[in-house]
Amino acid sequence: MVHTRDMGAAANNQTRVSLVVPVKPGRIFDLLATPYRLPDIDPSGRTVSDDNASPVTAEGQVYTMNMVRLDGPETVRYQNEHRVTSFRHNRVIGWQVAPVGGDPRGWSWRFDLTPLDGKRTEVTLTYDWSEISPENLTLFAMPDRDAADLEACLTQLAIEVKK
Repeated sequence: MVHTRDMGAAANNQTRVSLVVPVKPGRIFDLLATPYRLPDIDPSGRTVSDDNASPVTAEGQVYTMNMVRLDGPETVRYQNEHRVTSFRHNRVIGWQVAPVGGDPRGWSWRFDLTPLDGKRTEVTLTYDWSEISPENLTLFAMPDRDAADLEACLTQLAIEVKK
């Protein structure tokens, strides 16, 4: 597996990493478009489960994820909505994060899948916090993920799609 980082993206309030995975894009996309599988690729342990979400089939869908915050003296459980902002079957999927019933908080996740030779796919994960308000920037200590965290996510994704 080969990781690459886009160091220039950080200046634009983004972190972007890529990994070549030895499977076709459809297999990767199927995992990413199935909300109950997302905890399998979250090495932080914050994403616990989906809340009975259906597979993602289009931009505009909203699904709820059960989350935990592990950085304080006690585990805090909460829910986030993932609002699908990018969707191109087997190529792109992305979502904004928002509290249930609330406005997006200003960050998003996007996976771009580029087929390489029929057997391999370059997966690019972009964590974008460019829409965050100054208040949320401070409140959530953004960015709360770095390139190493995103690389760990893609490494876990590569493991899961080969199972």
